[in-house]
Amino acid sequence: AYGTISKDPATGKWQMRAYKKGDVIDTEIEFVSDKVIQWKLPIPHSGGTMRFTTDFTAADQWRGTGEYSRDGQNWMLMMETALTRVKY
Repeated sequence: AYGTISKDPATGKWQMRAYKKGDVIDTEIEFVSDKVIQWKLPIPHSGGTMRFTTDFTAADQWRGTGEYSRDGQNWMLMMETALTRVKY
């Protein structure tokens, strides 16, 4: 799976387009705070929703979480990432 992020010039909103196993899903990027973004993706074949949050607060680091919900109210942590920028 992979995704692209772009700004819609007509609306000024940021969008995520995700690709996985032949499916293409478009969703809006929400700004939780100045350096924290979040987006939600419906799970087309099995139901439920995935919610991803990425935190760019720390210099040269990205921290992310992926959560799953069947009902959109109760979320289960499915993954966490901590990436550090490498300078060459």
